[in-house]
Amino acid sequence: MNLIQTRVGNFYCPEDPGEATAGGNQRRSVTIAEAEALKQWARGQRVIEIGTGLGVSTRAMAETAESVVSVDVDSWCHQFEFPPNVVLTDHVPVGDFTFAFIDGDHHYEAVMKDIASVNAPLIALHDCDHPQVVQALVDSNLKVIEGLQTACKLTLCRRVPWPRK
Repeated sequence: MNLIQTRVGNFYCPEDPGEATAGGNQRRSVTIAEAEALKQWARGQRVIEIGTGLGVSTRAMAETAESVVSVDVDSWCHQFEFPPNVVLTDHVPVGDFTFAFIDGDHHYEAVMKDIASVNAPLIALHDCDHPQVVQALVDSNLKVIEGLQTACKLTLCRRVPWPRK
């Protein structure tokens, strides 16, 4: 896969056919700074990621995580090689995770569904500069722990209350 870095620090792939849920636009990855933050937050965790995309975040978290389950409905994202502690799937599996990274469909209903579908106390949301993602964060009663002022605003949250019953 040929990744090209943009001026804001994220990556794209010229061969990307585009995302159906984003009007056919090519995917943009997390930035290098966001990948580093995800790597730190994922250290020793059982991670679920919604939105494999180009796999930049997947690979970063896999460097330090116990395991990463990466969910993407687009089979194009599953053609690449990933470290052995990564499992790719097209659906959110049943199970307990200790950290979730959500960077899938950015429509309000989809973000709400993604937040509700992951069983993890810590949740990072990408694209918190997108109004519908922000509204879902607020309506989901997540407590913001840390926010990175990057191009797309990566935000770490804790589910309130936790644990889930």
